Amino acid sequence: MPRVTKEKTAAKGNVPKKGAAPKRNKLYAMPEKIAEGTILTDLSKGQWLIGTSIGTGGFGEIYSASRVGEKNYNYVVKCEPHGNGPLFVEMHFYMRNAKLEDIKRFQRDRGLKTIGMPYMIGSGSTELNGIKHRFIVMPRYGSDISKHFLANGRRFPEETIYRLALQMIDVYEFIHSCGYVHADLKGANILLGYGKEGNSQAYLVDYGLASHYTTKEFKPDPKKMHNGTIEYTSRDAHHGVPTMRADFEILGYNIIEWSGVQLPWVKDKILTVPVKVQKAKEEFMADVAHCLKTLYSKDVPSPIAEYMKYVAKLEYNEKPDYEKFRKIFSNALKTMKISNTGDLRFTISDNNNKSAPSTSKGRGKLLGKRAAAMDTSVEMFASEDDDDDIFEEKKPFKKEPQKQLKTVRERSSPRNTTPTLRGSPGIKTKSRTTPLSEINNKSAPSKGRGKLQVKRAALVDTSVEIFSSDDDDDVI
Repeated sequence: MPRVTKEKTAAKGNVPKKGAAPKRNKLYAMPEKIAEGTILTDLSKGQWLIGTSIGTGGFGEIYSASRVGEKNYNYVVKCEPHGNGPLFVEMHFYMRNAKLEDIKRFQRDRGLKTIGMPYMIGSGSTELNGIKHRFIVMPRYGSDISKHFLANGRRFPEETIYRLALQMIDVYEFIHSCGYVHADLKGANILLGYGKEGNSQAYLVDYGLASHYTTKEFKPDPKKMHNGTIEYTSRDAHHGVPTMRADFEILGYNIIEWSGVQLPWVKDKILTVPVKVQKAKEEFMADVAHCLKTLYSKDVPSPIAEYMKYVAKLEYNEKPDYEKFRKIFSNALKTMKISNTGDLRFTISDNNNKSAPSTSKGRGKLLGKRAAAMDTSVEMFASEDDDDDIFEEKKPFKKEPQKQLKTVRERSSPRNTTPTLRGSPGIKTKSRTTPLSEINNKSAPSKGRGKLQVKRAALVDTSVEIFSSDDDDDVI
C-alpha cells in the first residue's frame, strides 16, 4: 500500500502561520464514477450489471449489482483505482483464505448450518475515463449492528450479546485455522444478512488488518503499534504483535460495551493518547474480576466475567479453546431458556427482560451503567473501513449523535515505553509516534478530508482523527 508522504520543511519566509493545520497529501485517489447500467466482466468471464451507488469511502465506491440476465441486485461491486491499496489487500485475503468451498467445508466439519464469514465471488479490472480500476464482487449484506446499538440507547439485549458472541467465535475459528487473525472486530464491522431472512446471522467483514498471527517470539513491531480501533485494540496489538488471544480480547471489550457500560479508557477520555489506553488495558486485564465489578452498577453478568477471566489467562502463543468459549455463552442461553435460532433481537423490552432468567447472580435483569450523553468516541482511522454500511441503502434510525469508530493502520514509529505483557518476554520499548493515516467516510467525500481535524459533536465530543498508513506486505 502507499505509504504516507512526510511533510516537507517549510522554506524560510514561507513558514505556516501559528495554529494553521498542516497540509497532507491525499493517500488514495477517488474512483471514477461507474454509470448505472454499465456491464463489468470479471476474470472468470462473469458479467455484472451495475446498479446505483450505495456507498462511498476514502478508498473507493460501492455499487449494487446483479448478474446479467437476473433481476435482483443481490450483489455489490467495490471499485478503486489501481494506484490505491486497500481493496487489493482485501481481495488477496479472500482469494487465499476465504474461498466459498473452504467455508462450506469448515461448516460441514463443524456441523454449522451457517457461519458469518464473507467471501468474494469475482474480481477484475476495468478502465474508466482512461484510468485503470480494480473491482471485486461480493454478496450483498444488510446494515451493521452499530446502528441498532445507537438506536437502542447503546445497549443490546443480554440474549443477543451471547448469540453474537457465539457467531463471532465461529468466524474466529475459521480465520485462525487459515493462520490469520482479524484484529478489528467492532459493531461497524459486523453486518446482518441481506433481506427479510437475514437477521438471524451476523457477518464479520473488513479484512484490511488481517495478518498472520505469531506463536513464536513476541517481538513488538513499531510500524504496527496501536493498530486497530483504539477502544477495542488488544494489549498485544498495542505492541504491534498479532495473536489469536488478541482477537478474543477485542471481542471481550465489545461484549462489555454491548451490555450497556462504558469501558474505563472511554469513560476516562484518554482515547487520544494510545499509550495511556494501553496502560489502562494492562491494568484492567491484570485484575479483570475486580475491574469488571467497578464497571457494573449491580452484579457482573457471569458469562461476561467467565469469558474475560479466561481471556486474561491465555498466553500470547496459546491456541484458544474455542469450544470452551462457546460453552460459556451457550450455557448462558440455556439458563435464560433462550433458543440460539431465529432473528437476532436488538430492541430491549422491559417485559422481555423480566420473562427470561438472568445470568447475573442476584439480579433480575442485565443492568449496566447507561452511557453518558456525551460522545467520547475517538476516530483513529486509516483503513478503508468500507464494510460499515455500504451493502444496503441507508434506512432512517433515530439515534444520538455518534462518531463512527475508526481504525488505525500503522505507525511510522513506536510509542513510549510500554508494560510487559503476561505470557510474553520482558519487553521495554521506547518510541514516539507520528500518527498518520487517511480518512475514510462512508458517505460522499467531505471537503478538507486530507487534513488532521478535530471535530466537535453534540454536548462534549472528544473525537480526533489521527492519521496513519498501511503496507501491503505487512498485511498479507
